[in-house]
Amino acid sequence: MEIREAKMAEIPELSRCYALSWRTAYTGLVPQTYLNHLKLDFWVPSFSRWLRDPEMHTFVIDDAGTIGGVVTFGKARDVSHKGWGEIMSLYLLPEYWNRRLGFQLCVSALKQLQKEGYDQVYLWALDSNERALVFYQKVGFKMTGETWGGQVGGQNVTDIRLTLSMLPLKEKEAEQ
Repeated sequence: MEIREAKMAEIPELSRCYALSWRTAYTGLVPQTYLNHLKLDFWVPSFSRWLRDPEMHTFVIDDAGTIGGVVTFGKARDVSHKGWGEIMSLYLLPEYWNRRLGFQLCVSALKQLQKEGYDQVYLWALDSNERALVFYQKVGFKMTGETWGGQVGGQNVTDIRLTLSMLPLKEKEAEQ
C-alpha cells in the first residue's frame, strides 16, 4: 500500500470511496433514505474541481490499484482562518478501517501542509460522529466549540471545528 497524490483518471473511484464510506460512517447520523440513494458518482463534479485547484491536494491510499481511502486538504477556505491549512475531508472504505490507515493518511496530509508553511490546521466533523471525533483527537486535534449548521437529506446537522497546532510536530522532527 502506498499513499500518493490522486490522479484525474481516478475521479470516479474517489467519488465511489466517499459514497461507500458515507453509507457506513453516517448510518444513524443522517437519514438512511439519503444514504440508500447516495449515488457513487455524487462527488465526481467536486473532485473535478478539487484536483484542478492548485491550493488543494488529494492523497489516496493505493492498495494495488484499489483506492482504499482519500484525504482532501489545502489552504483554508474560511476567511476567518487566513493563513491556516484545512483538512476538507478524510474517508476510507469500511474494509480499511481499524488498520491505522486513516491515521497514516491524515499524517501525510499534515506533513504536506507543514511543508507548505502551515502551522495551524482545522477541520470540521459532524458533532454526532463520535468515531471521527475520537479519531481526530487521537491525531492531536482539539475541539474548539465552534459550530456550523447545515442539512443532509433534509435533516439538520451540526459540524464542530477541531484545530491542530503543528508547532509541536516541527519541534519533534527537529529533535530526531
